Amino acid sequence: MRKRAAQHERYVVKVLEKALKMLDLYSRHENAFTLDDLTKRTGLDKSTVYRIVRTMEKNGYIRYDQEDGLYRLGLRFLELGAVLYSSTSIRKSAAPYLDGVARSLKATILVGVIIDEQFFYIDKREGDSILNIPSYLGAKIQPEDSFLGLTLLAFMEPAERDRILKLQRAKHRRDHTSRSQAGLKTRLEDAARKGYFLERGEFFEGVAEIGVPIRGAARNTVAALGACVQDFRVSDKGLVSIVQELTHTATLISKELGYQGK
Repeated sequence: MRKRAAQHERYVVKVLEKALKMLDLYSRHENAFTLDDLTKRTGLDKSTVYRIVRTMEKNGYIRYDQEDGLYRLGLRFLELGAVLYSSTSIRKSAAPYLDGVARSLKATILVGVIIDEQFFYIDKREGDSILNIPSYLGAKIQPEDSFLGLTLLAFMEPAERDRILKLQRAKHRRDHTSRSQAGLKTRLEDAARKGYFLERGEFFEGVAEIGVPIRGAARNTVAALGACVQDFRVSDKGLVSIVQELTHTATLISKELGYQGK
């Protein structure tokens, strides 16, 4: 046990640990501190505290008020709180419906969102199926590398979709020969017309993955719901049945989120 603790300690970033210690001082009742306050309360060297708050101020996590000389939490925390609330709200709204659709379709059911141009799986249910689909809940994934990420791209505003794709390609500069820019755009537009995204064996051999959009109160796409099933089950008739079940479930979740459409 001691050996394991020592191994974990090796990977602790000390300056980050100090910054978190400082942030722990902030609460609903104490939300502003002078530099001296932060130094005394953390027990850290004043120059260290100053470097931390200046770095956080530069990145929007700390706001310095020159009038009273106090450091307060910045708007970046408010933005992150909104992201957390949004994904938690979606997960809470979707949860009551996931077990039922997983059993009905005998499939692995997944829910995912795009946050800050990255895709995240936020929930998963296993139906009565032999499939074992890794989903890495909470891990960042490039949207193009997940069928639900592609589903979300298909049903978002074209300008936003193009912005995300351009940004991702600039960041990673990978070989996208299997999904050229023009080919991917055509595929996503086709999915938007049909009302669902389908891929067969692209990510997992012998597995078909079908995704549909979940809408929010503003009628925008806020998440995607998907099913992973054995490819042989997805005949024309089987596909229609799966899409209908997923679409019905996505509509129920959307209404929980305030969506007023059909």
